[in-house]
Amino acid sequence: MPIAPEQFVVTLQNMTASWLSSPLPSNYEKSFFDPEELAVVCSEMIDRWHSGQSSHPDAATLAATYTNDEAGGAAPPNDLLAIQFHPDVMANEEAWRKAKFSGPPEDPAAAEAPPA
Repeated sequence: MPIAPEQFVVTLQNMTASWLSSPLPSNYEKSFFDPEELAVVCSEMIDRWHSGQSSHPDAATLAATYTNDEAGGAAPPNDLLAIQFHPDVMANEEAWRKAKFSGPPEDPAAAEAPPA
């Protein structure tokens, strides 16, 4: 059975709390559902469900649903895209995005400056 909106909301809430302590620069903001972001985060979620690092109350069920291999990694993006417009998912994705990308903007010129 694919991940339910309520299960994904818990996952987003856990990730949001984590990102509050070490956010990325705000000028890198992406949606959770951006194809590159989605693939990376789904892989991380599956790793955490299988490793026991996840505090998700349904981690064992989710680990059983999504195997920690290429086949298991292909399903979550599609399952999450199917629920992305659920109102609770939308609200928590926005909170996740605001937490993850809440750091001060990075100055592109400073990143390109040669070392002194």
